[in-house]
Amino acid sequence: MSRSDFLVLRNHGMFHFKDVKVPRSLIDRKFQSGCSIQNCDATCCAQGVLVDPVEKARILSHALLILKHMEPHQEKNPAKWFEGEEEIDSDFPSGRGEGTQTREYGCVFLKRNGHCVLQAAATAEGKHRFMLKPFFCIAYPITIHQGMVELEDLEYADRKSCCNADDTGALSAIEVLAAEFEFVLGAEGFEELKRLSSKS
Repeated sequence: MSRSDFLVLRNHGMFHFKDVKVPRSLIDRKFQSGCSIQNCDATCCAQGVLVDPVEKARILSHALLILKHMEPHQEKNPAKWFEGEEEIDSDFPSGRGEGTQTREYGCVFLKRNGHCVLQAAATAEGKHRFMLKPFFCIAYPITIHQGMVELEDLEYADRKSCCNADDTGALSAIEVLAAEFEFVLGAEGFEELKRLSSKS
């Protein structure tokens, strides 16, 4: 990929990267009118998520709170919430990631209604809704791969109302994924992205 194929952000909030790159092809992606991440049906939670060791420790330190809000079908043993093996991954601040375990219903933290018990528990206890939720769950469908901002796997072709790109759509990625871009890049990084994309 040549340098002209992506925008380089330097005011982003991810300290473990000097520069963050955003492909112009992502900025140019289109979405249907009415498309919103708020329409999520939790299909993306089927395979669990990779978490940073710091995120894992935070979740486990709040195990009693989480258990309080789990449904009968969910895994109640905190020792079985994570896969138990870390992998080297430079996309995490710690340089390592570990997956959450999955069951027949998806991620161990997935409730029957498709909501995440980590977010539900934090909200119910008067905490910030994302206090326990992993970075890559909040960012979805935006993801980071080797310092490159990307759009996650687009295999859900029948979910155009949610987050699936559609070249016939009228909305831009920045319009549909504004909250996710700002979460990943920080307010300054998102403003830099909008400024650079408007010049391209």
